Amino acid sequence: MKKILLLVIAILLSVANTFAQGGTTGPLTWQISNDTLYISGEGAMPDYDDYYGMYAPWIDYMNAIFTLVIGDSVNRIGNDAFYQCVNLTSIYFNFIIPPDIAPGAFYTPLYIPVYIPCNTYQDYVGLWGGYFVNIIDLNPEPKLCMIYANANNYNEIVWNKDRYVSSYLIYREGSQTDQYDKIATVNYNELNKYIDTESNPMLRSYHYKISAVDIECGETILSESHKTIHLTINSGQNNSWNLMWTHYEGVEYSTYNIYRTSGATLGELELIHTISANNNSYSDFNAPEGYVYYIIEIVLNEGCEIGKSVSSIRSNVATNNPNVSVNEIKQKVYEIYPNPVSSILNVKMDNSENVDYAICNNLGQVVIRGILDESKSINVGLLSNGIYFLKIDDVISKIVKY
Repeated sequence: MKKILLLVIAILLSVANTFAQGGTTGPLTWQISNDTLYISGEGAMPDYDDYYGMYAPWIDYMNAIFTLVIGDSVNRIGNDAFYQCVNLTSIYFNFIIPPDIAPGAFYTPLYIPVYIPCNTYQDYVGLWGGYFVNIIDLNPEPKLCMIYANANNYNEIVWNKDRYVSSYLIYREGSQTDQYDKIATVNYNELNKYIDTESNPMLRSYHYKISAVDIECGETILSESHKTIHLTINSGQNNSWNLMWTHYEGVEYSTYNIYRTSGATLGELELIHTISANNNSYSDFNAPEGYVYYIIEIVLNEGCEIGKSVSSIRSNVATNNPNVSVNEIKQKVYEIYPNPVSSILNVKMDNSENVDYAICNNLGQVVIRGILDESKSINVGLLSNGIYFLKIDDVISKIVKY
């Protein structure tokens, strides 16, 4: 669409030269066709001064100009050039380097939309930000929505799909500050989330950014970063436990929820306290004896849409259980049997609601996708023998098909 737009502009610029309403101003040429003013040539537009009667040459057509198209070699917009264009509703530029602009070039209460080439938004905003115009970014950076530690103890990255692009690129901060390495490419038609299986939220916090690839404009600049919560635990006096965590970065929030469970394995979590987001520590003086497990949570005011609405940002699980390694904590919500399986795979779940599922091969390609209905069974008889992975929500289980 944008290529067509630029082509149309180029054609109109050339066609405009055949109209009688036009002339020159300094080194530039101007032409009016219908309700559009075209300015072409190379160099700077002269300054005009309405106060002293030094009007722009298109002064007689000011009320009839609704669209302004400026060629790619005009490097300055003169003072009072469009001061009286009260009906101006759109401006089109076709050059990468923004032209200089005189303080009085535009004077109108309307914030006129200015359409600019791909990936030039920051430059135009920096130079034109205060001149009663609205810079339209044709290739805006995407927005991360949230990142949380999922049930398999991996970071799950979720972003907003604000417009159509060809794909999203996921970046994770490397060993140096602000050094971001690309770790994945996700096609637009896939769910707007990515599970970083190389992450381990129990070890540390992580920074992530994303970009989008537009077919016409290429890759956007990287988004603002999000930083995950990292929760740690140490023992206090009289069977108390001290929690400390890193603040989540990337969204606004006012409250942390603190969850706890206990037992030989991770069980159902219970909310034990709510604390102001100004805090990043808490001492649990009423902890039960034995093994305990904690999670810190943020609940967003507006959830993220990933096929369903999610709003909970959760930390890693912190525990005093020495028998649980940082790679072993899971929050299983279902069981599968038989496994290995030949034909029918049964799924036993705690809830009776219908849920989406996907089965992937060892290359990560989805080979079966569907909804678990009341029967809670999946026919895998047509799959070739081998190893597969069943994913329900954020929980992944290995399947052996024979």
